[in-house]
Amino acid sequence: TFNPHYPQAQQFMVTIAEPISRTEHVHEWELTSDSLYAAVSFGIDCQKIIEQLSAMSKVQLHPDTIRFIERNTVSFGKAILVLENQTYYVEGKDHEVIDSLHQ
Repeated sequence: TFNPHYPQAQQFMVTIAEPISRTEHVHEWELTSDSLYAAVSFGIDCQKIIEQLSAMSKVQLHPDTIRFIERNTVSFGKAILVLENQTYYVEGKDHEVIDSLHQ
C-alpha cells in the first residue's frame, strides 16, 4: 500500500485474478480460467493482461504464465449462444471459432 501505483494495481488484480490471501501488507492472487474469463468480459484482452502484469511485476513473467493467459483468453467472447423460438444457435464474427465449435 506504500507504492503510489497500488490503487491501480489492486484494481487491475481484482479484475483479472482471484484473491488467495489479503493480509495487511501482502496480497496473494491466483490467475484462473474463470478470473481470466471475467477480465475478457470486462474488455481486457490477452495482450493488455500480459503487458500490465509485466509492468507491475518485479520479476519477468514466467513463460508458462504467459502461455496460461494466452490459452485461456484466446477464444473467450468469440461466440455466443442464442435462444430463438425454442432453438439454440451459435453466433459469432470469427468463422474459424464457429467452425471449430461445429466439429
